[in-house]
Amino acid sequence: MGNYNTQYESYYSKFNTRKVNNNYNRYPYKDSTKSKNMFSVKFITRRLMRDLIGVLILTVIILFCKIFVNPYTTRFYSYSKEVVNVNYDYYAIFEKVKAIKFSELNDYTVDAIESFKAKITGVQTLKEQTQEDYVNPVSSIILAPYGESIDSVSKV
Repeated sequence: MGNYNTQYESYYSKFNTRKVNNNYNRYPYKDSTKSKNMFSVKFITRRLMRDLIGVLILTVIILFCKIFVNPYTTRFYSYSKEVVNVNYDYYAIFEKVKAIKFSELNDYTVDAIESFKAKITGVQTLKEQTQEDYVNPVSSIILAPYGESIDSVSKV
């Protein structure tokens, strides 16, 4: 091979001599000295305008449902009233989300995707193929995970 030290030196020396352009930020993080004030007048007016436009659009939709009465608009109007008037128990929803076991969710999702692909392609899923080709060596439960463990008697 050849000696590439001079090429490396010239390449890395460019970083030391390059002028920094103030308009160009090489790094994706935000500069804490230039952080936006959340309660600035511009922020508040933008937020207020966005919320007012949203309320205006919803009002127009509801008025349209009240003026043009048919089964679809009546159903939409009653559903929108129900959504606005219902009281949600966010603590119960939070507890349900905390109780989700993501490892089981991952297995369920993979199985659902495999079965969907099997229905479309008409072939067996990977799990079905392995169950036909191989037999489980032992029917039992796993008492401890694989790897090093601490002896319960000697604590070593």
